[in-house]
Amino acid sequence: MFDKRSDYAQNKREKDSIVCISVTGPVLLTRAAFASEDEFIKWKDWSDSDYHAVEKMGRDGPQ
Repeated sequence: MFDKRSDYAQNKREKDSIVCISVTGPVLLTRAAFASEDEFIKWKDWSDSDYHAVEKMGRDGPQ
């Protein structure tokens, strides 16, 4: 079953930022935090892919 509160889902839902999960809660890295649009897109694509791989392995952790 797909967990809408998973790290992957939170990151995927935020189109204009990268969600970094910390012990105090989610931190959003917005486009403004990056030197260029290309850099943001590179890291956004990577984070979406990485969170998805972790979710597929079932290691997303408790929600």
